[in-house]
Amino acid sequence: LTAGRNDAYEVPVTIEVCNTNYTLGLTDTIGEDEYRRLRELFTSGTDVFLVCFSVADPETLENVKRNWLTEIRILSPKASYILVGTKTDMRENTEVISRLKETNKRPISSQDGVKFANANGAKSYVECSAMNKDGLKDVFEQCVMAATNQQPAKVKDKYKEKHSVGQCAVS
Repeated sequence: LTAGRNDAYEVPVTIEVCNTNYTLGLTDTIGEDEYRRLRELFTSGTDVFLVCFSVADPETLENVKRNWLTEIRILSPKASYILVGTKTDMRENTEVISRLKETNKRPISSQDGVKFANANGAKSYVECSAMNKDGLKDVFEQCVMAATNQQPAKVKDKYKEKHSVGQCAVS
């Protein structure tokens, strides 16, 4: 659920976890309120949500609690979610730190992310940086693990590459 976008982006991702290939159907959907109905269509049947925020922008974590967790609990009450801290390469960036200091804020630490995830019912917390490709595989591995632990017999087969594609929404 990406704020500021006016489209939806879907891509399949295949990943090997524990010697088994899984294909995830990832959807990045429109974040604006006026597109809520469209998000309902895209998130129907979602097993695991990847709820993302920027560790370099504390406001994005506030948006997770204020908006996205409520919405996914309404749209897919049986789905679990993984909290994903993105842009970890920016956590030590001097410009980011200076900008945040002006408003008495700081980048979100790993410990803060874990604490938030635990307090708000996340299946797990993971961090990544698309810029330097750190932690990306971990995000998808956690998605598979969350889905296969949810309903072991039924969901496991759903994610195997030989069978149907599961859904994992990116927010």
